[in-house]
Amino acid sequence: PGLEVKWHSPFRRTFILYNSTAYLSSLPHRNAYVGGGYEVETSHFEPLAAFKLDGAAVGMLHALHEPSSPGL
Repeated sequence: PGLEVKWHSPFRRTFILYNSTAYLSSLPHRNAYVGGGYEVETSHFEPLAAFKLDGAAVGMLHALHEPSSPGL
């Protein structure tokens, strides 16, 4: 999911930092649910969770990138 955010970021450089051994479980990408496996079977998240998280992160990056309104 981090690469998806980087690809769609409006900033020239975007760095993704995260904890790879998260407490809840891993957050598999959408294609992982097709193949199945350990990450998918043990994940506590719905199949579209990574997609939703990516969309929210990219939306926030775009909001940060917009120039602030004059007069504020």
